[in-house]
Amino acid sequence: MSRRKYDPICSFPGCGRQHNSKGLCAPHGAMQRSGQQLRPLQKRTGPIKRPDIDRFTEKVKKLDNECHEWTGGKTSGGYGVFTAVMEQMEQKKEMAHRWAYEYYVGQIPDGLDIDHLCRNRVCVNPDHLEPVTRAENIRRATALKTRCPQGHEYTEENTYVRPGTTHRKCRQCMRERDRARRPRRRSSAIAKEAA
Repeated sequence: MSRRKYDPICSFPGCGRQHNSKGLCAPHGAMQRSGQQLRPLQKRTGPIKRPDIDRFTEKVKKLDNECHEWTGGKTSGGYGVFTAVMEQMEQKKEMAHRWAYEYYVGQIPDGLDIDHLCRNRVCVNPDHLEPVTRAENIRRATALKTRCPQGHEYTEENTYVRPGTTHRKCRQCMRERDRARRPRRRSSAIAKEAA
């Protein structure tokens, strides 16, 4: 039995797609089955791309405290992440607060971080964002912390700052840790002498 030879291209003029059955491609065949008049198909390679700002604003929830909270994806550190579409349909993941600042305010100067004045990491309200140096951003964040993780107050007498850094340590926690280590050191020294 010989195979039937026929043109593998859709019979609709100018279509150029591979035909499915009865000489038409799948979209033109569906049009014919539903009784529609055959027409040229849109030339596209995927879903129609929506503007970045439309996709961005649908992931923002405005709160009573004037924060615009990001409801989309987040990093492990709690910052919002937004995927922007670049030229030639390339995608680029960016921090949502940085994207918002650049869209609404302007370019972020080189070497500066964006500080959340509201201290809410998922806020993308441009009025709550300010470009500052990394050192200033860290200084502002540490100034708000008045207690160590164990709850001891950071006072001048209870705070140790290693020279040349801004990292604070709680002196009371350091003393408690040292007290807990002393018995172990003595017992290991006695064990060494006995051996």
